[in-house]
Order: sequence, then C-alpha cells, then structure tokens
Amino acid sequence: MTDQSPNFVKPWFLVLGAAALLLILTGIIIALDLDRRIATRFYDPSLGWVLADKQPWSWLYHYGTIPGIVLSLAALAGWFWSYAYSRKRALHRYFLVIVLTAILGPGVLVNGVLKNYWSRPRPREVQEFGGAWNYRHAYQPGVPGKGESFPCGHCTTGFLFCVLMVFRRHNRWLAYSGAAVGISLGTLLSIARMVQGAHYLSDTLWSMGIVLILPLVLYGLICQKPAQSAPLPKKLSRNKKILLWLAFAFCLILMMGSFLLHRPFYKDHVTRVNIPAQISRVVLQVNTEVQASTVRFLNIDTPRVVVTGRGFAWIGAKHKLRRHRERQETKLVLNFKIEKSGYFSELTHELVIEMPEDLQDSVDFEIVEALKDRK
Repeated sequence: MTDQSPNFVKPWFLVLGAAALLLILTGIIIALDLDRRIATRFYDPSLGWVLADKQPWSWLYHYGTIPGIVLSLAALAGWFWSYAYSRKRALHRYFLVIVLTAILGPGVLVNGVLKNYWSRPRPREVQEFGGAWNYRHAYQPGVPGKGESFPCGHCTTGFLFCVLMVFRRHNRWLAYSGAAVGISLGTLLSIARMVQGAHYLSDTLWSMGIVLILPLVLYGLICQKPAQSAPLPKKLSRNKKILLWLAFAFCLILMMGSFLLHRPFYKDHVTRVNIPAQISRVVLQVNTEVQASTVRFLNIDTPRVVVTGRGFAWIGAKHKLRRHRERQETKLVLNFKIEKSGYFSELTHELVIEMPEDLQDSVDFEIVEALKDRK
C-alpha cells in the first residue's frame, strides 16, 4: 500500500518548506542574538548555571533519552515483525523509516558528524559564561573536537517521536499522539539543556529540524516507491523467519550497546585546602582543559576546590583525581591530575574555587590548564 492519491502532498515540498523555515528561524535567532540573550537568563556570574542540578532538569538530562531509545528498539522489532508476517507486510516500510531516522539522525548525523566536526563551543565553555573559548554563532564551524554544542543530541531523542506521523494514513491517533509527545518531550529536553549551559536555542532548533526533515526524505524514498518494483514473497519459510529473528537479536544487541551502555556520567571531586596566612597567591594546575571556571567568595571557614566531570561513559569507566601541593614562599601551587580509564564521550570539566570572604582582597588566583602529565 502506497500513498499515491492525487491529493497527497509530496514530501519533497514539505522538505523544502521545512528547510526554508529552519533557515529563516536561524537567521532571526542570529539577528536578535537570542542564543546569548537566553543563555544569560540562566547564568549567574558568581554562582554559575544555578538551575543545572535542579529538578526536573537534572532528571531529564539523565533519563530523558530513554523514551527515544525505547521507541527505536520498538520500531526495530516492528520492522522484523511486519516483514516476517505477510498480513502486516504493508507496515514494514513505515517501521523502516523510524529505524533509519533514529540511526541516521541522532546516531550518525548529530552525534557522529555535526557535534564532532562542526565543533561549536557550549555556552558554559565560552568566555561570556565562565569558560575559556570564543563564542560562535550556529553558522560558524569551529576546530574539530573543540566544542560539541551544535546540535543537541538529547533533544533529537525527544523530537524523534514526531516520526510516528508516518502512520497518519493507518492510525491517526498514533500519528498525532506521537507528534504531541515528540514536541513536548523535545521541548522539555531543550529547556533542560539550555538551563544547564550545554546548548543554545539554535542548537535545539536544528535538532528538531533534522528529526523532522530526515523522515520526510526517507518517506519519499521508501514509502512512495511503488510496491511492484520490489515484490516481496507472500510467505517466508520457517528457516527464513528464524534467520530474520536472529538478525533482529543481533541488531538489538548492537543498539543496546550503542545507546543503553552510553550512560550519563557525572562526578564531583571536592578538595578542602588549607591556605596559610603568609600565602598571597594560589596557582591551580590541571592536566586537562577546563571548559568553565569560577571563583566564589562565600561565608565559609575552609576553602575548597570542586572539580566536576560530566558527559557520557561506558560501564566500568573510572574518573579519578590525584592531588599534590607545593609551597614556594608566598605562593601555593596545587597540582590536580585527572586520571581516566575506560571510554568517555563528550566529557567536559568545570572548576569551582570557593573561598572565605576575608581572603577576597589578600589572595590572588591563577588557573593553569592542560599541563603535561608528570611522571
């Protein structure tokens, strides 16, 4: 069954219209500088990203991608099921669109290509918001590996539910419910990532655009292809069904390994520091790049340094901090060495120095990053 009725709007017109709208909205965001203006709402120069660890934003960061992963696995199972049983054979192309959208959209295009090679610094990595790098607009690619802001990977898994619109002619309730869930979940994840200083408005807009445009392209290539050009056998033999389900199990294991084991990682290393009265300068040396650093003067008695690592990690990955201090007359040198084992992805580090208020005018601070590991 194909969508070939005279009144059917070809998806290619929708692709062009959606792409044009995406470019227009991006232009408006750039012209009005909405990326930085919105990020400023969530950032306090003395406290940092004050809502980053608050609920529900923290919960959405850690668990908000699970519904999209479940949808991808369910679509994969639906494709094998519909292909194996001739009574449901008409649905197998629609399930294929969902599976390919999940793999090519969030998997390949967003996390595999754009984030790594477009390399736009995140809000918390730029100088305006406590970081060390220069701000870049959405249309300005950076140095590969130096920033993973564009577009938003979390958001794509939320907007992914919109692809259920491919079932519009078979089940309108499923199609429109999927679109509603996709817009709602994608918007919530977009807000969560913006309040955490991880993404800009334009990053989330392009995540939505990719997940909406890509299935339209796939729909035009797959679902509008005449069924007579590639006839399917009416019934699969028992052995072929067994092979088909074995292939499904293999694909399922691969997807679970790629998504479910790619777990959110968050680690705080808290170090209390004793600063003698004769010290007038504190130098903090870190053996890796720090995307954001903040010095806070609070009503506390003991200074402390908090090094936070966040990103994604496979099961068993470890993140340790070794400390060494050295006094040189009136200077105190703190050497922090981060040691990692296992696989990490999108790993960033933030540094917060919390000092008693009475030291604000008597002690200077300097942070030296990316030193070579000492033996």
